[in-house]
Amino acid sequence: MGFKAELFLKSIDENLFCSICHEVFEDPVSCKDGHTFCKDCITTWLKTNKKCPLDNGSLEEKQLVRLLTVRGIIDNLDVYCHPQSFQNELPTSEIKAGDSKVGCEWIGKLQNLLQHRKTCPFLEMQCPHGCNEKIQRRKMEDHDEICEQKLIDCSECGLNLPRKDLEKHKANKCLQALVSCPNECRNNEEEIIKKIKRIDLADHLSNVCPKGLVDCAYKEQGCEVKVERQDVEKHVQENMSGHMMLLAKECSFLRKQNTSLTDQCSSLVHKNEKLNKELSQVKNNLERIKDEIPNTYTWKIQNFRSQARKRNVHFFRSPTFWLCGYCWYLKIYPNGERDNKGYLTLYLHACCNDSTHGTSMVVVPNGQISVFFRLKVLSQNPFKDISFEKNDVFSYEELEGSGWDVMKTGVALSPVYCTNGSLTIQCTIQLDKPQ
Repeated sequence: MGFKAELFLKSIDENLFCSICHEVFEDPVSCKDGHTFCKDCITTWLKTNKKCPLDNGSLEEKQLVRLLTVRGIIDNLDVYCHPQSFQNELPTSEIKAGDSKVGCEWIGKLQNLLQHRKTCPFLEMQCPHGCNEKIQRRKMEDHDEICEQKLIDCSECGLNLPRKDLEKHKANKCLQALVSCPNECRNNEEEIIKKIKRIDLADHLSNVCPKGLVDCAYKEQGCEVKVERQDVEKHVQENMSGHMMLLAKECSFLRKQNTSLTDQCSSLVHKNEKLNKELSQVKNNLERIKDEIPNTYTWKIQNFRSQARKRNVHFFRSPTFWLCGYCWYLKIYPNGERDNKGYLTLYLHACCNDSTHGTSMVVVPNGQISVFFRLKVLSQNPFKDISFEKNDVFSYEELEGSGWDVMKTGVALSPVYCTNGSLTIQCTIQLDKPQ
């Protein structure tokens, strides 16, 4: 778009007008046929038309040539800051009393217009506070004093708010603003309603306000009257006899309650003595029972000799048994386990329950049992019994037990140990290792 003709001080030669926008050239360019246009006008035209708008000759943007001489002529023409028609049409409401300046009186070269308008007091500007109004630069300070969107610091709490919200903020939300006591308590000296900061109002009403309603000091004794804080002492003095009656009634109740509690306490003392005696008896019985609990299990394997010689018999498993409060079973490999071929191998295992008795075993918190145990293979001659003993930790989650390679398989099957074809194993368990 070009410059409007009314912007210029004198009439403009018709050859300086753009044939597209019909305004004075702005940044003039020429096509190959010598036709001149505003640069923006012709480049916009060529986006949808590839022909010259005057003679329909083919034309591309790269063929355009800038006319610096013509531009220099136009830049040196005298112009107003604003079109003269604009100055003459200012509304009466915009003219202050006694103000003869209803428009900018600046006149100068077109090339200096842009620099002038950077400081022109009559140039309309967008309000920086976001109110969407356009104001002349000279009136911006006045607008700044009334703009509803301008951020203002609350004089009480310092919070930054738009001017339109400031009054409502102070009236309803500002914690530092002074508000009247809702009980209308008054200053002693000035006899006016006391004002308190909003942030302190709740504490004032709960703990300070002389007109706030509070309970009588004898509430716990039965007085249900509520009086103003400033009248509490007066109420106590005027109702002393009634309060004394309440105290006497409470004392009587407490005396009866004390008697009842004393009787209960005496009864509890007797019950406690009786329970202590019963507990002592239970402890003695437990010690006696503990000494009587068997800690040895004997497993006699019938027809061991004939069964052990069968190729399909890999191991024998004992019935589950209980010792020291835990459930166990034994495993014996007559021909050894893994690489122990030719040796009788004996193991002790812990298990989680006894399927025979349907009883769950006692499980320690970490799922392990630490015990001392002894495994013994009995013979016809007690002096030839073979035994193995060890302190070990058993876990219910591990399949491997604890044991050892007892003797050669041939020795185990001999008449010395395999009496009438049967082998006898004895297992002893103690929770504490013997000293």
